[in-house]
Amino acid sequence: MLIVITLNGRVVRVEENTTTVVGCNEAARLIAGLSTNYFEYVAVGSGASLPTPDDTALEAEVMRVLATRTLIPDYVIRYEASFNISTDFTLREVGIFNDASGGVLLARGKVSDLPLLLGDTLNITWDIRVEVK
Repeated sequence: MLIVITLNGRVVRVEENTTTVVGCNEAARLIAGLSTNYFEYVAVGSGASLPTPDDTALEAEVMRVLATRTLIPDYVIRYEASFNISTDFTLREVGIFNDASGGVLLARGKVSDLPLLLGDTLNITWDIRVEVK
């Protein structure tokens, strides 16, 4: 599961992520038809802790946007999100959620420190693979 981060049109980071227990439980609810809260938002933050399967939120969320989602071969959901940076901060974490605020965290990624400035354009492409076992 790769996260590609582009800043002002240039790829600057390729990172890994961790799926969460609460996110996997909510994904199972979606498959069973017990939920209609789709994972469609990507958030960025400045929290420095490492992701764990027990995470339920970003440590220090700064912004969240509705992502474009597409299905690509084989069993991959691609999230694409664009952020117009409205305040200076250091990007250190990213997450996928099922609501515009709060909600369930599907996955959290740790990012090597990336300073962002007012007016920057940040793009995140995040591929989540559904495993076949």
